[in-house]
Amino acid sequence: MAQVENPDVVVTHAPTTCHGCGSDLSEIDGACVEKRQAFDIPKPVVEVTEHQVEEKKCPCCGEVSRGIFPDGIKGPVQYGERIRALAVYFAHQHFIPANRLCQVFEDVFGVAISGGTCPNFDKGLFEKLDSFEESLKAYLLAANTLHFDETGMRCEKKLHWVHVASSQVATLYTIHPKRGEVAMSVAGILPRFKGTAVHDHWTPYFRYKEPKHGLCNAHHLRELTSVHEQHKENWAKRMEELLIRANKEVDDYKKQGSLPRQILLQIEGDYAQIIKDGLKYHSELPPLPKGKRGRQKQRAGKNLLDRLKEKSDCVLLFMYDFSVPFTNNQGEQDIRMVKLKQKISGCFRTPDGGKIFCRIRSYISTARKQGWNIWDALTDAIRGSGSVKITV
Repeated sequence: MAQVENPDVVVTHAPTTCHGCGSDLSEIDGACVEKRQAFDIPKPVVEVTEHQVEEKKCPCCGEVSRGIFPDGIKGPVQYGERIRALAVYFAHQHFIPANRLCQVFEDVFGVAISGGTCPNFDKGLFEKLDSFEESLKAYLLAANTLHFDETGMRCEKKLHWVHVASSQVATLYTIHPKRGEVAMSVAGILPRFKGTAVHDHWTPYFRYKEPKHGLCNAHHLRELTSVHEQHKENWAKRMEELLIRANKEVDDYKKQGSLPRQILLQIEGDYAQIIKDGLKYHSELPPLPKGKRGRQKQRAGKNLLDRLKEKSDCVLLFMYDFSVPFTNNQGEQDIRMVKLKQKISGCFRTPDGGKIFCRIRSYISTARKQGWNIWDALTDAIRGSGSVKITV
């Protein structure tokens, strides 16, 4: 924290008597020799705004004209936009369950809200964010690089899947009963995306041929560590060190925008040699027992080697294109909070509840990444103002 130049309140603490002789100093001008500042929040006060409609009689024709209430003012008494925005924020950003959320408003603001009212807030905002979601998809499709991930979520006591497509400045969540290509196509990003898709090595992602594919090397490092430590395969340790070295080289040459050709050739050569040595090691091992059905079972290290060889261009894409990150951490961070939602607030009772959560969460996550004031952004969205769209 740093002191501000113009504080809201200044309180002066001046001596009234001399500490030496006891003389009266109350009429003597003083000078500030030290200042300290305390940052605090004033006690919340609920503001009630009354809207009155007037009637006027025309002096020319005698017609009586009546004023019109603003949009959104529909009942004799209702909650204002900022109360609704704050309730939605607590529920979808911090996953506070409805009964506890009502308690917060009662204790802090002195506002009584029923648990059944909170879903009405959510549904109203969901409908207002329809245009935002469409503009968000267009915004994401214009990006050079996007991160993709998915995680399980209970809905109607069945396993559904929440998918995320995100960047450093925008996030889209969708929910679907399926995990794979059907769900990704319904989300509407991967089928039309022409940039680079960063993800783990899950096969359905590769069914989309239009985007380039960059693989998450955090996954590879974890697997390589496991193969080395548990199975004592030395090639895995060498590959782990090579990937870390390649990432460091990229960091060192960020300002230049590309790696020198000799460094690229050296890393490519080392990569190919490690794969060759690893495959040779596995070729000398006795095969695993064959089951009655299916393909010959392979060791974990051999499966990883096959993947690193087949998708070498995707594994190393980060060092050819500096806009491609080394890991899929952005996507994993964006999807991680969904698991926390399930742990705190439980599953969704209906598919509509899941869709409402995903759209509102998309808006809040994007607003935070864009640097918008969250309370104002949610209030504007509830009001239906222009800020509910994100422009490409």
